[in-house]
Amino acid sequence: MHVEELPLSGRTALVTGVSRRRGIGFAVARELARLGASVVTHDFAPHDAEQPWGGDDLAAVAEGVGTRCGATRSPTGSARTCVTPPRSTGWSTPPGP
Repeated sequence: MHVEELPLSGRTALVTGVSRRRGIGFAVARELARLGASVVTHDFAPHDAEQPWGGDDLAAVAEGVGTRCGATRSPTGSARTCVTPPRSTGWSTPPGP
C-alpha cells in the first residue's frame, strides 16, 4: 500500500470491545489499521466468556488486527490494551479473512 492509499496515516483510533474475531470491534479496528491509522484496542475477555458465543483466542485477535499487547492493569485485572506498531510506507496490512 502506498501513502496515498493510507488516508488515516498519522491518525490514532481507539476501539473498545476487540475481544473476538467475529465481533464488530475487531472488524472496525482491522479496517482502521488497513487504512493506515495507529490503532489502540481494548478488550475485556471475561465478558465474552460469560456469553453464549464464548470467548476467543486473544493472541489471534491481536494478530488479526496487527496489534501488539502489553501488560496493563484495570480495576478487574482482566482487561488489556493493544496498539499497532508505528508504520512506514512499506508496512504491510494485516492478513485478510
